[in-house]
Amino acid sequence: MGAVRRDQVRDLWYHGFDAYMNNAFPFDELQPLTCHGRGPDWHDPTNIAINDVNGNFSVTLIDSLSALVVLGDRARFSESVHNVLQYVPTFDIDARPQVFETTIRVLGGLLSAHIFAISEDYGMRVDLYKGELLELAEDLGKRLLQAFNTPTGMPYARVNLRHGVPAGETSESCSAGVASLVLEFATLSRLTDKPIYEKVARRAFYSIWNRRSDLNLVGNSINVISGVWVSPLMSGIGAGIDSFYEYALKSYILLGEPDFLDVWHESYAAVMKHIRGREGFWFRNTWMDSGLLASVYVDSLSAFWPGLQVLGGDIQNAIKSHLVYWNLWRRYSAMPERFNIINKEIEIKGYPLRPEFVESTYFLYRATKDPFYLDVGARVLSDLQRRTSVKCGIACLQNVETGQLSDRMESFVLSETLKYLYLLFDESHPFHVKNTPFVFTTEGHPLILPEQKVRSPAGRRHQRQAEKLSCPVYLPPLVGIREDDHWSPGIVGSVRDRVDVEIARHLVGGPETGQEWWDAEGWCELTQVEEYAFDFILSTDGKPYPEDMSPGPKKLKKVKDGFIINDLTGIRAHIVRRLDDRGYDMTKLGPHRVLTGQKVYINDSRILRNPAPVPADTAKLSLIWHPADPELSRAQWTADGWTASFGPLPVRFPEPARLVIPASPPSGFGCVPLPEIADPVPPLIWLVQRGECNFLDKLSSAKASGARGVIVLSSEVERITPSLGQGEAWEWQEGDTWLIILGRSASAGILERLAKSGQGGQMWVNVDVESREEGAGEGKYLFVDGKPLVNTVLMD
Repeated sequence: MGAVRRDQVRDLWYHGFDAYMNNAFPFDELQPLTCHGRGPDWHDPTNIAINDVNGNFSVTLIDSLSALVVLGDRARFSESVHNVLQYVPTFDIDARPQVFETTIRVLGGLLSAHIFAISEDYGMRVDLYKGELLELAEDLGKRLLQAFNTPTGMPYARVNLRHGVPAGETSESCSAGVASLVLEFATLSRLTDKPIYEKVARRAFYSIWNRRSDLNLVGNSINVISGVWVSPLMSGIGAGIDSFYEYALKSYILLGEPDFLDVWHESYAAVMKHIRGREGFWFRNTWMDSGLLASVYVDSLSAFWPGLQVLGGDIQNAIKSHLVYWNLWRRYSAMPERFNIINKEIEIKGYPLRPEFVESTYFLYRATKDPFYLDVGARVLSDLQRRTSVKCGIACLQNVETGQLSDRMESFVLSETLKYLYLLFDESHPFHVKNTPFVFTTEGHPLILPEQKVRSPAGRRHQRQAEKLSCPVYLPPLVGIREDDHWSPGIVGSVRDRVDVEIARHLVGGPETGQEWWDAEGWCELTQVEEYAFDFILSTDGKPYPEDMSPGPKKLKKVKDGFIINDLTGIRAHIVRRLDDRGYDMTKLGPHRVLTGQKVYINDSRILRNPAPVPADTAKLSLIWHPADPELSRAQWTADGWTASFGPLPVRFPEPARLVIPASPPSGFGCVPLPEIADPVPPLIWLVQRGECNFLDKLSSAKASGARGVIVLSSEVERITPSLGQGEAWEWQEGDTWLIILGRSASAGILERLAKSGQGGQMWVNVDVESREEGAGEGKYLFVDGKPLVNTVLMD
């Protein structure tokens, strides 16, 4: 089926490309409804919707060259290269296109095509080709350099390719337009051995980053002359900022320059902390100085974010963020330009066939190999064939609700949207087989640099030699099944089996379908969103101290493999959640960045005089209510809790354990042993309320009654670690009684289920605990919120 869909994508691509070549070439774009070509709007220079892209240089043909490489069509690729050289011999053109659009579509297209035209590795080498595309790219690059002549080094948004920046040119640009030039300009420099192009693009990139707010957020619009952010001072991941993040990470991948990786890490942590919504799915615009909500819409460009999260190694969050865009597509059979996340309605109804959602789908499939993403791609393909294919090509959607079309076929339909869709279904494509480092630009052009052209200064290599960069392997969800009154460990599931799938549908306002299959009572589980990054001032006794803005070497010292702290007091630490979900890492100490792989040694003996209790582990509970009345349906749900710092850890039972309720909640506190239970079916678990006595009394009473464990219901929201009081002790043996406490949400859910289920029946529970790290609780790590700071080491 994959090969069939791949061929269908190929057919659709050639339908659009051939329509352009037959009806529009050598004009820039195809008008598919009228079967005409279109270049710049010479009559209206202010028509930037057309003139920003169309510069009278056959943009659709140049933008399509790398797609012919992906399709493996050497003959058409060679023909198209010669067509470009014949019809676009120079960029000495009296046109004023946008610097960003011209860079990503034209300069990137020429460079990518040149790389494959001379390569022996991909079977696309062009006979008699002598590097003319690279010469043409340099001609364009020289003309674009004129835009960078500003006090800040940030380029003007537009430039006349023949005359330079005209008098009166606007000084306003955006972060994406200024900072998303590094891949193309650096590649031009590396291939021509002329560093000027990379130098100006790098300066422009850091001109944006160095003006970030105290929250590490960059704004959207900026004045390239003064370097001042332009109102409204919003930050986000969508239009105007999107490819800034993309080029931070991809510039590191292509060039091997660790400074770009540092920008990615810091900016990503800021996005996850200040821009991600509380529900963990939406990324909305916030004020760059405060992180407070600034708008309640998302745009279609932001659908690139899940794919970038995959490249950054955060696959679990990529899956979540992709789910809301998938449900948007399901609802509208397209991706509307702007969607209001509060009233769940479209604000801008067009869809110019942008590639971002397809791109993210492609990257998620490559990372997970989950066939769910092939089904997503199949739906996208079907909708594009049904709604946008017309006699003279492929038309954009003017209105995703009515299906009204517009008379335009953007070049990125061929260079990106259908290219990613084709690669999604081509499992054996050379890009997926060859172990060659490459990146797709923000226009989808693959760039590969010869190894000798990838260089990092020796000093930087030495400084980063301890850095260990790897991404955790994706682990698919396991789906448990019940067989003959016992639970199996589970079978490998799909993204469809995640507990948060229905939440994404609800957030988008999608139609309710199959809800009864998710839960016997029509419930779906709300997931908890952990803080991704946060700062705090270190201390040894828990008391607040003023920040030491410049800790000296007696307090904080750099060592070969990291840092050693001799005095914790007042040092600001930046904490970031690890992508492998093992805990957290310290990534910054005062003004110093802690690199991946480095350690932070704590040599402050005062911290050992105030030992903290062993932190709570997360306990996963699966609960099943079996009603006495056979006419009633069984109820099943899950809850998260935390283990005590004393006593044994619960283990996964080979069979479910029965819950015993000492008294009708909320009066049952479990402070005294229960009388013998009729018809005992071990192991038994107590379900009690918090209060009236301490945790040790509850555990002792449960043990005296022969219970295997205790589940304590609490009204607290924050994580709780049940611990012993001063002078209390608990001597336990393997298999002894254990204790788990639940927070407000999980406790309320259990009480509500019990109230609905009536008096007759039995409740059974399976418990599984995410085991403590080896050495945890033995003074090896510091802990935050019950999880270890993995890159810290407590010294004796």
